[in-house]
Amino acid sequence: TSFYNHRLLFHFGKNFCGKIILKEKYNKKILINSVFEIYLEDNAVVDFIIESEKPKTIQVFNLGATINKNAVLKISPFDITGELIKNNYFINLKGRNSHCYYNGLNLLNHSNHIDNYIEVNHNNKYTVSHTNHKNILDGKSTGIFYAKATINKESAYSEAHQKNNNLILSSKSTIHSNPQLMIYNNDVKCSHGSSTGQIDNDALFYLRSRGISLQKAKKMLLHAFLNEILDTIGNESVKNNIQNEVYSWIKNVN
Repeated sequence: TSFYNHRLLFHFGKNFCGKIILKEKYNKKILINSVFEIYLEDNAVVDFIIESEKPKTIQVFNLGATINKNAVLKISPFDITGELIKNNYFINLKGRNSHCYYNGLNLLNHSNHIDNYIEVNHNNKYTVSHTNHKNILDGKSTGIFYAKATINKESAYSEAHQKNNNLILSSKSTIHSNPQLMIYNNDVKCSHGSSTGQIDNDALFYLRSRGISLQKAKKMLLHAFLNEILDTIGNESVKNNIQNEVYSWIKNVN
């Protein structure tokens, strides 16, 4: 078993606009401790995409981001399998009119365990955060979604929205979902919600009545469930690569 310990610093200057694309793929037993630090200066716009496939990996991943005035950070993490993964995201909306958009996806099977903690702190006026995370769980897998958005007293006219949708394919899978809002200012817009369920039998019946086989109908519904997240990827080449990995995972679903 190998052990990796790494720390990466990303500092984006004023008016920067660009994408960071990280792809991690490990097939061997490995232990990883990762720390990412991200700083966005005024008016920077950054699209940060992380695609990981680590079926035998145990990892603790910490990402901290500080977002200044008028800057926008879009975080898109895609975990396609992972033996034991603990992801922590700490977002500081520091500057006025700073924005953060989190769109995450986990695909879990066998005995995978993926735990996501997303903390967003609104520390100025007109700040905006959107958190949207989806899980598909099969086998004996376990998924955890814990999101906390805090709007502080000085953060009037801010918005915080959280959404978590989970699709369970096995009676032995488990999901824990806990979206939270901490609001200390009255002039805000906030929402949060979570849903967990199985494939819709009515939708399955409709597709099968059109001559589509049971297995193909299930896979079509899984694709539809994931498309909301996949469609947030702005780069077509990256989107196609991630779609191929996701669809490859879906092909193995019974």
